[in-house]
Amino acid sequence: METISAISQIDRQIEQHPGRKRRSGRSTPKCARGFDPNGFLKMAFLPLYKSPVHGITNTEKQFFQSAKAVCREYGWRMPKRPHLPFPHNIASSYERISDQISEAGLTSILAHDDNNETCIVTVEEYNTKFDLYFIPLRPIYNILKDDKNKNIRPAVLEISRYLCHNAGFAGLINGSFAWNEYERLEEWAGEQLDNLEEGEDEDCWHEQIIAVKQVQTFASSIYPDMNVPFSSKRIKSAIGKIEIEEQSPMELKTICNGFIELAEKFPQHSLYTNIPSEYFDRYDYYELVRLEQWACFFWSDNHFLFEHFMECVEADLQEKPTKEVPLKIRVFNAANEIPVTSFDFEDQLLDLVHQFTCFLNDYDYEI
Repeated sequence: METISAISQIDRQIEQHPGRKRRSGRSTPKCARGFDPNGFLKMAFLPLYKSPVHGITNTEKQFFQSAKAVCREYGWRMPKRPHLPFPHNIASSYERISDQISEAGLTSILAHDDNNETCIVTVEEYNTKFDLYFIPLRPIYNILKDDKNKNIRPAVLEISRYLCHNAGFAGLINGSFAWNEYERLEEWAGEQLDNLEEGEDEDCWHEQIIAVKQVQTFASSIYPDMNVPFSSKRIKSAIGKIEIEEQSPMELKTICNGFIELAEKFPQHSLYTNIPSEYFDRYDYYELVRLEQWACFFWSDNHFLFEHFMECVEADLQEKPTKEVPLKIRVFNAANEIPVTSFDFEDQLLDLVHQFTCFLNDYDYEI
């Protein structure tokens, strides 16, 4: 995808592995999560030395049952049980099993469930391939405002509604990550004007301030139309309008059908569905690349602000060791009651985003 590939290289330094720092006393801002995900397993990620003494026998039994289940699931040989006292016997066995889990590309957690049962949890992170899924908003604005695009306007608007309201992509609105990055450009230009030396050109800095204000004005003007629940009925009607017009791009019809299928197959899903907040609450807010920072609307990659915009993005994200991504979770306890999630929704959604962004590139012209 042209837009995503132009951006994706910026994100190469962001590793997708757990950070080492513990959570600080700072609370996560409420605006960080715009969607409620499915509830995670109500697990306590506590060290074993906090287990009650009278529960040692049960803890050992539960752990080794869980360890056997893990090895059976992944086809591994169960490590020989060490002749060590509690909790060193568990620590030694868990270390060997967790090494195997890591080699398989997974993360493991030793947890206590609601019944205080000790069990191993395996976690697989969704691989975003280091891409930032930034959707250009200027072509959407052009389609909505330019009458020559009126035949495709309903379809593009309905897809935008799905992405913004249903799927979890952050809009370009006041307080969002992308909005704040543009504000930084305005502040930077203001600082440069304040520190100009005699004879230096100030026009470029005024131009940058004006451009940022235009971006914010245009983005704010169409957000109310985008922040509306997706309707399969409306998009099916929009497809009919595309078919009537001979000059309409037929690839848009294919994209529309893809979103209809996705919405019908996963009616309650968003990108937040498989992102358990309890898992990522272990990390400091400021060391985590949040979903809204890698899946959002921005203005344009064909605009003179783009290079400086991406410099701001890179400065914010490159030092953060952990990325908030969908997870596939397996709980190996006696009940084994937590269903295994899949990444089918994420795969289909991001592929459609790829197609939609490629389509929008043809409409990304100067207003």
